[in-house]
Amino acid sequence: MREISQRQFKIGIAIVVVLQLLIVALFFFDIIHDPYHQTGKFVFHHGGDENDYFALARSLLTGTPIDSKYTLGYPLLLTPWIVAFGATAPSGVVQPVALFSSVIMFPIAQIIFAKVAERITHHRTVALLSVAIWTLLPVILYAIMALIHRAELGAIWTVHLPWMQMLSDPPTAFFTIVSFWFLFYVLDSSNERNRLIGTALLGIVCGILLLIRLNAILSVLAVGLVLLWSRRWRTLVIVLGLALAVFAPQLIYNAAHFGSILTTGYQVFGQPADGLLNIAYPLRILTGQYGPAIGAIALFLGLLMIVALMILWRRDQNGALAVGVWSITYLVFFSLYYFSWVGGFVRFLIPVYPALALLAAVAIMRIVNLFRRSALATEPIRT
Repeated sequence: MREISQRQFKIGIAIVVVLQLLIVALFFFDIIHDPYHQTGKFVFHHGGDENDYFALARSLLTGTPIDSKYTLGYPLLLTPWIVAFGATAPSGVVQPVALFSSVIMFPIAQIIFAKVAERITHHRTVALLSVAIWTLLPVILYAIMALIHRAELGAIWTVHLPWMQMLSDPPTAFFTIVSFWFLFYVLDSSNERNRLIGTALLGIVCGILLLIRLNAILSVLAVGLVLLWSRRWRTLVIVLGLALAVFAPQLIYNAAHFGSILTTGYQVFGQPADGLLNIAYPLRILTGQYGPAIGAIALFLGLLMIVALMILWRRDQNGALAVGVWSITYLVFFSLYYFSWVGGFVRFLIPVYPALALLAAVAIMRIVNLFRRSALATEPIRT
């Protein structure tokens, strides 16, 4: 696959940012119809979590935190919006928050992820393709669902992918990408002062991630393993120390509301009979009506991921380790997670779609290169 120039890379990033805005427009103007879309308003399918996030945020503002299964991070991010708009109900901030996430935060994430992907793959064309696949994923998924006559469900699933909700998924994905950006900044920096600043910011971002979503520990784990592999012991200690310091308010909240720093709201509210994580949940799907098809697709995608990670490993071990742990742990975790199989799988994977897009781009690069070599091998020799 031909390498593009730096100028072409920048133009390509600008194009994919415009693509994101066009995809948002597809939903807003009902070209892709989300049945929960309130016509003329920037309000789309949520599912109800926004009400609980808002209630916890309001209670934090009044100084009387309520018991909640959710962590403090996202409600804390909502508090400036609530104050700025004087909101007394979720409807008072849903539109500005969703607009900010989809038309400002997502494009910033695209630009940062392009840099991360370029650093990991050492190939601008593949990096740009990664961002393009990630950006176009809502349209691709919706088209597949429409082809199997499930367009309405497809719209409900895919409307979450461009970050058009007041939910914790967009900031989790955003800060996950930022954490890897800081990780490679720290690894590549030759200036001690810049490296120390980057390390501090990386630790703070990891702490914010844990405050927003507890399962973000999976991407924090990837960061830690890369630092271990690189033998950056001091950096690892600083990052973990700062992350724990930022996360400390959640531990205090847990102790005050649930009796132990290690007891979370998810353990107190609505535990499924078989627990939050259980191998039984994916097994039920694999032994069901569509089990063989789902299993075959999973096996095929798994093999592609392995091939892509092997290619990345030869190019950059740190990059391959980061993307491998980032992608595989999320897929395994949410395959075992009860709520994935009651309608949330597509949404819960939002923080890992960039990594999966990168692996898809690497696999496409490999396929293109194989075809080119095959074509050159069969081309007649001119004399």
